[in-house]
Amino acid sequence: MLMSTPTFLQSYLRKSSDPSDFESLRLVVVGAEKMRQNISDKFKEYTGLEPIEGFGCTELSPVVSINISNNIRELGRKSGKYGSIGCSIPGICTKIVDIDNFDDLSPNQEGLLFVKGANVMKGYLGEPDETRKAIVCGWYNTGDIAKIDEAGFITITGRLSRFSKMGGEMISHELIENAINEILDEENRAIAVTGIPDVVKGEKIVVFYEKISLSPKKIVKKLREKGIANIWIPKAENFVEIDKIPLLGTGKLDISKLNKIALSLSL
Repeated sequence: MLMSTPTFLQSYLRKSSDPSDFESLRLVVVGAEKMRQNISDKFKEYTGLEPIEGFGCTELSPVVSINISNNIRELGRKSGKYGSIGCSIPGICTKIVDIDNFDDLSPNQEGLLFVKGANVMKGYLGEPDETRKAIVCGWYNTGDIAKIDEAGFITITGRLSRFSKMGGEMISHELIENAINEILDEENRAIAVTGIPDVVKGEKIVVFYEKISLSPKKIVKKLREKGIANIWIPKAENFVEIDKIPLLGTGKLDISKLNKIALSLSL
């Protein structure tokens, strides 16, 4: 078994000189960041194994779900449901609640992902106020926006902290990133999306990029061709080139640093 992040998985592929490097593996589980489809496809083509997404966090001891197949013969070679992080593992309850009032939502409705079980932490040491915000009636508020289908498969659509509210609509930075990454088809993370205050709409979308193969104007044009709503499409003048996309040691986006860079702009 290999436990990894998508970023590290990509590094392993670059370093490998022969698929036999991975021949002892039966199951590959990735987490900590969203699995990009192009990385998954390349790994499966090279090794015959499909990386399985898992989900968890430090406050939840740390695993909540793994998207493994229900068929033991497909274990490691096929995931459970495309784009999902799987069903919660035995002993753990999950539900989706309304962002504003925490009312329970029906299957396939988007809202905040809450988790309950023996895996939930007792609290943050010496931080009672933060604990009260995080644990609501025994349920841990993950801060993730997700939906759960009738079969219990959880699909995460983004972090609450990675949404912009524009014209009364919640705009996911991660979904915009995914759409642009599909257009660029880059191996490395070449872009990062965030929001900054705007006097007209409340917020506006900013796209930071390193070296990219298409101009911002062409990217915007292709986003329109994909049928994405105009409110979701960043303006070409709000694409900002920087030396390097800020990343954490795990390969995850350094959101705190990214937001600091964004707030220093004068767009």
